[in-house]
Amino acid sequence: MGVWDLVAQSIDVDRSSSIILEEIIRKGEQVCSMDIGLADIILTRGWYIWWERWQFVHGENIQRPSRPALSIAALTRNYKLAFKKGAKRCIWDGKNLQKA
Repeated sequence: MGVWDLVAQSIDVDRSSSIILEEIIRKGEQVCSMDIGLADIILTRGWYIWWERWQFVHGENIQRPSRPALSIAALTRNYKLAFKKGAKRCIWDGKNLQKA
């Protein structure tokens, strides 16, 4: 099932955006083609919208609206991979990068 199909199923529960988001998080659905959780994609998109708005307000260039989908999928996938068992973790103290 695609992302829009999964969202459409949640809209059947309620039309309120907060209830829809709660339902998506509760179900824990996966986007099959990307092996990423739907809630993860939606939450990453929310952060990305905030980030692009911050860049725009501060006079920085932002991407065309058609481009961020790949960036969001990559960010979400990288986040998921970073928290797999055995992933190497590093801590940056402002000056140096140290292995945790």
